[in-house]
Amino acid sequence: MRRTSALAGPDSPVGHLHLLPPVHVGPDASLVEVARLLREHEVSLVVVDLSEPAVVTERDLVGALASGRSTTSSAGELATQHPVMVPASMPLAEAVAVMLDHGIRHLLVCDEAGRPVGTFSSREGLRILLRQTDPGLWEPWAHTNPAPPPAST
Repeated sequence: MRRTSALAGPDSPVGHLHLLPPVHVGPDASLVEVARLLREHEVSLVVVDLSEPAVVTERDLVGALASGRSTTSSAGELATQHPVMVPASMPLAEAVAVMLDHGIRHLLVCDEAGRPVGTFSSREGLRILLRQTDPGLWEPWAHTNPAPPPAST
């Protein structure tokens, strides 16, 4: 099934939108390795493979390095335990509200078993909602900021 955000709206389940596949890292990976993966995969969040899902974001990485943490520190030490996760069935508008409520820019989207199946960004949510709210505002922006290609699953 191809997933696309082209015809999405506020009530569209986030699991049917453009999700980025989760990028996984082991808990012993250094912060340098985390930064390399973020850049290589052009993402802002990695999933740290612990007994329960945990994440390291760009924001976490910058904060850790700015506070003097060593680049050899591990992803497991820095990881946010129990990150905010939403079911794939959650409507887009509700998922965006969750991000706003928690002050985060990305969500882990999970399957029925609670396993991460993708990440959803506030940028993608804003893009969809802007296009739905006022296509006139969206069109000039769309030419300079094209939508990401649909993910294939």
